[in-house]
This record gives sequence, C-alpha cells and structure tokens, in this order.
Amino acid sequence: MDLGGRRQASGEAFEFAMGICGVQWGTLRVSPF
Repeated sequence: MDLGGRRQASGEAFEFAMGICGVQWGTLRVSPF
C-alpha cells in the first residue's frame, strides 16, 4: 500500500512540475524578450 501511495504522490508531483514548466514556456512564448 505504501508503494502505491508513493507512486500516486510522485505522479502528482510530476503533473505539478509539468504544469509549472508549461506556464514558464507559455510566459516565454508570450514574452517579447
């Protein structure tokens, strides 16, 4: 059960990191610099 909990937590962390990367890339794309 602990392994499953860890997998779910890592999945949430991965989605969170990907979301931040997506926001950063979006701002870079919109940013004129």
